[in-house]
Amino acid sequence: MYIPKTGLSENRLPQNADSGAEMFKDRLFWQQHFNQKIEDNPDLFNEAINPVYRDLWKDNHSQQKINSWKKGETGFPLIDASMRALTKTGWLNFRMRAMCASFFSYILKQWWKIGADHYYKHLIDADVAINYYQWQMQSGLVGVHANRIYNPTKQAKENDPKGRFIRKYVPELRPVPDKYIHTPWKMPDQTQEKLNIEIGEDYPRPVIDYDRESKKSRQYFQRKSSEAYSAFEDDKVWEKASLSSKHSREEILSKAENKQKGLEDFQN
Repeated sequence: MYIPKTGLSENRLPQNADSGAEMFKDRLFWQQHFNQKIEDNPDLFNEAINPVYRDLWKDNHSQQKINSWKKGETGFPLIDASMRALTKTGWLNFRMRAMCASFFSYILKQWWKIGADHYYKHLIDADVAINYYQWQMQSGLVGVHANRIYNPTKQAKENDPKGRFIRKYVPELRPVPDKYIHTPWKMPDQTQEKLNIEIGEDYPRPVIDYDRESKKSRQYFQRKSSEAYSAFEDDKVWEKASLSSKHSREEILSKAENKQKGLEDFQN
């Protein structure tokens, strides 16, 4: 096996490397594990692992939303800086990858595979199996993991408080004061005029209402959770999910029963 886009075999890595060696070996094992899963289940490229979510958002296609995400023109500065950095450098740290994937699936509600294909095209460390499986996880399509819906404004304030990363990749926002760098749409007209920048023209306003769409997604997945848990009664679904040992099949199925019982009690 070779490390993606390097041609370096893991057999040539130092056998006695210190510090992060064990973690690195774990990642190599992880990579091989998921590559085997792709060999066994080639439909993981196209179909949701959990059949309850098969083709989720596929009919909700909006080329305008997709393009705004790919080009880094969503109106959410950290999303835009991250997507432009991806295109320019081929690299994003894990948190930014997860945030942008979550935004594409949960907020823009676009078909996950389009986003996964875009990542695979641009990431210099792209691994086919890990990329597509991670996209399914980040999009909530396995049906076991928590639905991680990252608030891009909150993430920007926590991870780029001074806006250095944002200003580097979104030059339109370089003149914007720190007070508004994470929420430029809140900048008063008088300030915009003084800085010779117009939000909505020089830089887009948010293409979507984050709070509204986040709430819709949480409600949707909450409604579907019992059905999604029950899907793991099927051996093929369980095998395809390839969950770690911390996820007990019995525990997952008991969650389905408890949620269904709670629903019946409510209806009665």
